[in-house]
Amino acid sequence: MMHHRILHRFPIVVALAVLAGSAGWHPLEARAEPITFTFSTIASGRIGSETFTDAELTLFATVETADVGGPSSQGRYLVSADPAFVSIGGIGTAQFTEVMFVQSDTQLPNLGGSGAISFGSSTQLVGLLGLFAPELIDYDLQSAIGPIASAGSPFGNSNRVFGTTLGTLSFSSFADSATFTAAIRAGVIPEPPSLVALGVGLIGLAAGRAIVARRRRDVVPAGS
Repeated sequence: MMHHRILHRFPIVVALAVLAGSAGWHPLEARAEPITFTFSTIASGRIGSETFTDAELTLFATVETADVGGPSSQGRYLVSADPAFVSIGGIGTAQFTEVMFVQSDTQLPNLGGSGAISFGSSTQLVGLLGLFAPELIDYDLQSAIGPIASAGSPFGNSNRVFGTTLGTLSFSSFADSATFTAAIRAGVIPEPPSLVALGVGLIGLAAGRAIVARRRRDVVPAGS
């Protein structure tokens, strides 16, 4: 069953204003790890000139955990997601042409024992898709979690148009369920000091090999 629930009940604009410099926002201790957030549901709508009906919809982005802001005084965590992508079954994958975000709300009084996670547009200050789940209580966007199924119907935005590389994206309906996953990416790229140390080590190895080769050339064969 599809529905038309809108994300206006998420305090997204408030959280973005806090992140922009309002009082009550505290930066997290830096832990530089790439983490990928994925939201999945079934939706109908249009992207560019193509219409899709009850298609698999996936929203995803990879960010650095060190870039996560929070918690605010209301217990919210937020991170900018740029680039961010959308994949639509039967059509393909596009990159959003506006800056997106992922937000975790941990202290909303009307959640009834659940936390909330949402994906939306920082450019427009609106949400696109969000869901509630008990497992999201105290989730700070810095660790792997999921897949988590929504507790009740998720919230989707069918009133806005979002820019993508395949054209403008809009929705007419969303399914009554959604899932969220956060995964830490393997193979973290070395930090700059590590790269410098690696370069010095390679230079030293090359120099040592050159010295050995020169000594071998200088050895006079016996009996000459």
